[in-house]
Amino acid sequence: SPYPLATEWAMEHDSYTSRLRRLLRRWNPRGVFITSSRAMAAADLLQHPRGASESELAQARWICDAAVHPVLQQPIPSFFRVSSFMPMTALASFGLSRASSIASTVFWHFYYQSHAASVRYCNYADTSRPLDSDRMLRAFASSTAAACGIGVCTIALTRCRPKLQRLGMMMPHVALACAGAVSTLMNNEPDLRHGVTVSDARGVDCGVSNVAAREGVRRAVLLQAIIIPSCALLFPTLMLQHVAAPRISPRAPQRLAASAALLVLSGVFVLTPLVVAAVPPHVAVPVASLEQNCQARAKEIGLCGTDCLYSVRVLY
Repeated sequence: SPYPLATEWAMEHDSYTSRLRRLLRRWNPRGVFITSSRAMAAADLLQHPRGASESELAQARWICDAAVHPVLQQPIPSFFRVSSFMPMTALASFGLSRASSIASTVFWHFYYQSHAASVRYCNYADTSRPLDSDRMLRAFASSTAAACGIGVCTIALTRCRPKLQRLGMMMPHVALACAGAVSTLMNNEPDLRHGVTVSDARGVDCGVSNVAAREGVRRAVLLQAIIIPSCALLFPTLMLQHVAAPRISPRAPQRLAASAALLVLSGVFVLTPLVVAAVPPHVAVPVASLEQNCQARAKEIGLCGTDCLYSVRVLY
């Protein structure tokens, strides 16, 4: 889910390895199984350490990050936590890769989009702007309609034109990509309209920038509409079609489903974090590319045109 609100570690410590560790920590599926009582006990321990060891505090911090809302300080429903991303995405990817009817296609697209919308709603933590449930609902409806529309049209077309069957296998990826772009753009429309706050690496406020907002949304679309659907759905589909199926079908066709499941798990649990971590979560924009008010403030604190300011919103 893009755009949590605070920079959680210093930008100068950002590296591919640190980003990968952060992603694996946030997406760790074990977070789904944390009970509400355990989550609140961890939050209480952090507020009143009472001589707890460093390892106990580290575990409590992970539990709170995974299961407790950062603003409301209440447990997040298990299946709508950020840690549910990989298992839920894997299930949707496998379902879409096997869907062959209009009903099953609509079901899996609705399932995936409703889960994504629920995660965004339950983890919303922007204290600078109230949660706009109407906008979220419109984004959910639009992204679901786009995905289902592409899916249904693809099935109808491949039934009329069987020669397009191979092309049809790629269309679930196109549907997810389109839905991801629609949802990201609609949910981040306030940022595009009003801009986002930018700061230097020390956190000094340097004003509000529409340039940084556009760059942040562009990078969010890259993640949600291109990288994640490609790794979670397109990669398994291509590998199954061009590598696994030609080798398995003639000898043991009954193993195709297991091979598809294995490829989906590899795409979601391995390839997705490896590729996403290549995209820096901190949106950095050179001072010279920003608006005049941001440039003036940057000069006041000793920055030059080639230095960068950072959006206060991070992608993950």
